[in-house]
Amino acid sequence: MAHVEVEVRRHDDRTVIVTAAGNLGVSEVVHLHRGLTDALAMKPDTAVIDLGGLGFISSMAISSLLTFQRAMDERGGTVAIARPQELVRDTLITAKLDRVFTLVDSIDEALHAGE
Repeated sequence: MAHVEVEVRRHDDRTVIVTAAGNLGVSEVVHLHRGLTDALAMKPDTAVIDLGGLGFISSMAISSLLTFQRAMDERGGTVAIARPQELVRDTLITAKLDRVFTLVDSIDEALHAGE
């Protein structure tokens, strides 16, 4: 049984939102990877990764996010991480990933981050 739920939905013609909720430990990374792969298949210009319901993120999950970000960058797209909870935000900042990803407090802010 997964301790994480990952949902991918198209927001509009250019934007996809990936929502992860629960805990993204090592054994749950496959669910995130599958969701990010589905998101890439939608060929968005912008991807918003909503981590508002995520309580924990493993280094393997961060690696999946980085791989996704590189793939988006290669096609000229952007990625924003929205609503990370304190532990997840602290983990990303400690790993200096706030230099790689745009971290924002809301989905609305993420949708307008590239403007």
